[in-house]
Amino acid sequence: MPTGRDSQPAYAAPDRGQAPTDAPRYFQAGDPVGLLEAAEVVRRGGLVVYPTDTLYGLGTNALHREAVTRLLGVKGRSASRGLPVLLADPDAATALAAQWPPIAEDLAARFWPGALTLVLPRLPQVPDVVAAGTTVALRVPNQPVTRALIREAGCPLIGTSANRSGAPPPTTARAAVEALGSAVDVALDAGPSPVGLPSTVLDLSSPPVAQILRGGAVASSALEPVLAESGWTLRLA
Repeated sequence: MPTGRDSQPAYAAPDRGQAPTDAPRYFQAGDPVGLLEAAEVVRRGGLVVYPTDTLYGLGTNALHREAVTRLLGVKGRSASRGLPVLLADPDAATALAAQWPPIAEDLAARFWPGALTLVLPRLPQVPDVVAAGTTVALRVPNQPVTRALIREAGCPLIGTSANRSGAPPPTTARAAVEALGSAVDVALDAGPSPVGLPSTVLDLSSPPVAQILRGGAVASSALEPVLAESGWTLRLA
């Protein structure tokens, strides 16, 4: 778990080279060659469809402003809403979050890796196109392939669903690529997604009230006892 600024990972500066264009390329999620290629695409600012523990995601280097702007254009999504960021390990949260209060530690210990996204005040290195104003949304997914991709890429990964804004989220890699077309550089296919529900998004930026911004795979009834133990109250979406 995050223990302070000394535990922050040293994320490398994003490669500003051209993203791959001979797309999309499919790999089975367990293919080590595919994992290496997908990680290189992420580092360079390309777009990858990948499995998570909830739905298929569309990702790129979360620290690469131009890549994130391109991703938003592909989805047809406004930058004002912010984008979730996926991490390989809970310790990585302090490299992006300006505050990591005890309640975040408790929730991460209980629900990470898993389908809970925590919204916290952000550090300046989080690009404006990723953040929702002064906050950043963080999650550690319960999907080994996704976490391996993040570790291999050496950067946090955008974790938005692999669909155009307003369309149903996909539960297979093929459906995601059919929806997004040649904008995708690489797709990692792990078969149908196991949950079919998005993560629950919980805002911790206004203590001692936790606000559910989006309902999802983690029920409010599971969150309430953890919050209550620390004197927090839960406000539903």
